Amino acid sequence: MKKAAIILTGILALCFAGGCDDRAATAKNLPKFIKRLDSPDPEVRLRAARALNNYGPRGADAIPALARLAVEDPDARVRATAISTLGYIGPRRDMIPVLVHALGDEDSSVRGHAAMVLSKLGNLSEDTVQVLIGWLADEDRFVRIRSAEAIGNAGPAAKIAIPALVDALDDRDSGVVYSMAKALGTIGADAASATPKLAAILADSLSPTTKAMARLPTARVAKALGQIGPGAKEALPQLQLAMMDEDPTVRAAAARAIWQISGNTVDTVPVLTECLDSMMRKTYPNEDGEYELEPNGPARHIAKKTLEEIEAASSNDPSE
Repeated sequence: MKKAAIILTGILALCFAGGCDDRAATAKNLPKFIKRLDSPDPEVRLRAARALNNYGPRGADAIPALARLAVEDPDARVRATAISTLGYIGPRRDMIPVLVHALGDEDSSVRGHAAMVLSKLGNLSEDTVQVLIGWLADEDRFVRIRSAEAIGNAGPAAKIAIPALVDALDDRDSGVVYSMAKALGTIGADAASATPKLAAILADSLSPTTKAMARLPTARVAKALGQIGPGAKEALPQLQLAMMDEDPTVRAAAARAIWQISGNTVDTVPVLTECLDSMMRKTYPNEDGEYELEPNGPARHIAKKTLEEIEAASSNDPSE
């Protein structure tokens, strides 16, 4: 116990000396932190794994030890932190077996961190996506969200997850629905089978009786429908309603989706133009307790991008 306390004190000393600071995580301290990963004290291993975050790609020498902890360490906090640090060092394809193994961990934090690192890798195999599909219904929302993100970034193999992603749109957690819609939108045209459910979610979120948190996925669902493209044309009535929403971001996202699906510029350009000047209430009040207005960044970004794309498409159209 005394030896572990000395090691822990040494780690803290290294941190104060700059070893835990991204600007001063020096090469000479790296072997010391790697050695700490073998400590019998879980607190020492945990702090060492956290300290290695700051090395980024320069911490590659720690990958074998971290991978071992991710699989074998008896402390779930250490396993989760080891996986997270592998992601900070820079996810590599040779880490995939360790990450897939961690997806089956009994601790949800470990599973969630494994999915999060896999999402950074992209271009996953169908076998890996199949494992991720199994966690879309995990009891922990963090795991469900991170698994959807990993699938969305998986590349062509993500197509096999479309039915499971559509089923997961029934989740009662709006944050999870947001992530499922994002994944389906990233898949694009092949996810056209999700249109009926996405349209229904959009309609429900626009209801005046819908609570604020339930409206979280509204703009994201509109975006997903636009990414699906012409195959989502049956959602145009709901998107037309969304284009009249009080939220400028929802209006802009709906207008963009309508243009992407149908090419309609008559109805969408005026809305997009109006969104360029949209304002939103600041998050915090001023000294008088009043909420001032500031430019609505998301709405303006969507509107500006879409208007530029419409103009480019028009200039490239020989019929114009």
